[in-house]
Amino acid sequence: MLDPSYIDKGNSPTVQFAHTMNKKTFGSWLRREREAKGLNRSELARITVRGGKSAVSEPQISRIEAGARGLDLKTFEALAFALDRPLEELLEVAGYLPPALGEDAWTRAIKRIGQQVPPSVRADILEHAKLMRRLAERRGRDEKTGRRSEAAESS
Repeated sequence: MLDPSYIDKGNSPTVQFAHTMNKKTFGSWLRREREAKGLNRSELARITVRGGKSAVSEPQISRIEAGARGLDLKTFEALAFALDRPLEELLEVAGYLPPALGEDAWTRAIKRIGQQVPPSVRADILEHAKLMRRLAERRGRDEKTGRRSEAAESS
């Protein structure tokens, strides 16, 4: 999450970003996300429209994907909106935010999927996950590896 006090003190997030962005990593990620949504560059540019004009042009998207262009906060916001992703995720991929504490890529993927399904389905998924965890515990399986624990093997 962005620290609001940083901006409240009159600092420019654009200045901070200009020195730390991992352009190649972000560019590759942007291309994969765009293609996963079945969009070409001009379609993605059209989705970023704010106030009657595109916030990110097709040539800008091309340069971003090639790792040849940095981004300001408004560009990140426009891309997050267009890709239906949290702004924090884009900033994390770009290297401006540390990875979410205690979360690996699998956990983030599950959360992302959970945001895309109706609440009733989320409740069913959660109940299923709890049931699977209880079954694993009864069988003596290690939560992280899924292997039988030594205590369960000796019984």
